[in-house]
Amino acid sequence: MHSTMMRDGLSLNDLLERAGRLHGESQIVSRLPDKSLVRHSFAEYYRRTRRLAAALLAGAFAKWQLPERFEFLEAIPRTSTGKFWKVKLREMFR
Repeated sequence: MHSTMMRDGLSLNDLLERAGRLHGESQIVSRLPDKSLVRHSFAEYYRRTRRLAAALLAGAFAKWQLPERFEFLEAIPRTSTGKFWKVKLREMFR
């Protein structure tokens, strides 16, 4: 999904990829329930999310059925009757 004013995509997948590529050394700091802090770089977070997505699919599909890339969407476009809008989906990922 591309906006009309930006050359970079706005999907979650595009944002993660861009953060890992351009801000790989920048850190993400999270606080755990026990109040301790955990630090990860954007590059590490990007690699971990890719591996996690592949691992989740690996148990349910044969290796040759796994996709080469993943796209994370905030919402799937739907028609007025609530069905998936396949034409819009195809346009988004050309």
